[in-house]
Amino acid sequence: MTNKELQRQRMRGYFIDAAIELIDNEGVEAVSARRVAELAGYSYATIYNYFTDIKHLLWHCLPIYIERINQQLQPERMPGPTGLDKLRQSVRAYAKFFVDYPHSFRFIFLTELGDTPEELISTMEKPTFNETLMRILQECVAEGVLTPEQASALIGMIGFTVNGALLFYLNNRLDVDEEEFFIMLDKALDPALNYGGK
Repeated sequence: MTNKELQRQRMRGYFIDAAIELIDNEGVEAVSARRVAELAGYSYATIYNYFTDIKHLLWHCLPIYIERINQQLQPERMPGPTGLDKLRQSVRAYAKFFVDYPHSFRFIFLTELGDTPEELISTMEKPTFNETLMRILQECVAEGVLTPEQASALIGMIGFTVNGALLFYLNNRLDVDEEEFFIMLDKALDPALNYGGK
């Protein structure tokens, strides 16, 4: 990488870090060229030398959030003795991340960013929640708890259940505290995890 490319990457990093700070503390609605530039220590016009618009900048923030989620879903964080135990642990870790960082959920799932920028298409990492679920569900198949067909069907059921519950909880549509939310989430997962009468 040339010095000019390194400088460009470093400058982009300042703006990305500033945007992430705003999202974390105030939500994506707080991200504007002026606010980001002010936090980064530059004039707002400078941003446009590095990003075409705010959505372009936000796209560059997304991989950092995905990496944060992926860190919570590492296999060593799911030490349960059975596949079903690990499944519950992974769902809890995923939900806990968003309960702790609600602005992240709103940014990732509710912000319209448009098409992925060309430069990110080949490098954009996907959240590993579905991959984690699939790996654990395969364990359940190997343990004889689920059939392969049941495991396949459960991916969508669990994803919709967890993300739907988070959407209601984070938007104050459920009159429960955090502990009650996780009890409710466990109960909501029971029918899915008992799928097939196992």
